[in-house]
Amino acid sequence: RTSLRRIDGFARRLRGAAAGAAPGALPDWAAGAADRFRAALADDLNVPAALGTLFDLIHAGNRALDAAAAPPEGAAAVRALIEDWDRVLGLLPAADEPAEDAEAAAMLEQREAARGARNWAEADRLRDALAARGWAVQDTPDGPVLRPK
Repeated sequence: RTSLRRIDGFARRLRGAAAGAAPGALPDWAAGAADRFRAALADDLNVPAALGTLFDLIHAGNRALDAAAAPPEGAAAVRALIEDWDRVLGLLPAADEPAEDAEAAAMLEQREAARGARNWAEADRLRDALAARGWAVQDTPDGPVLRPK
């Protein structure tokens, strides 16, 4: 479960970082991963080695995204690479996560306003109301993000 959450979280981060960008060249931190993945599968379908390559890529990618060293074109290229790998591994969800509805987005904004005003009770009430609608609120350095529960 932890590993799947890690893969899903990285895929979400890539979607956000690559929003609207066409895939370009793979960034340096991801360039050798495609060859290592193919080599692992060619080695008698060595799935553990292929998964190791995927997690190495996730580690390097999270570091690059944290350092803002992943331009949108590079993030889009890595996203395309992981989607290609997923045709073999089948680990990503079959469909993208559900889109935020307007009411949930408005509730998230209200929660942020309540937090800004230090109205913790209202912020907690809104977080609980979002949870009842099927959304988890994740507070990130870039602001809050809704995640499906």
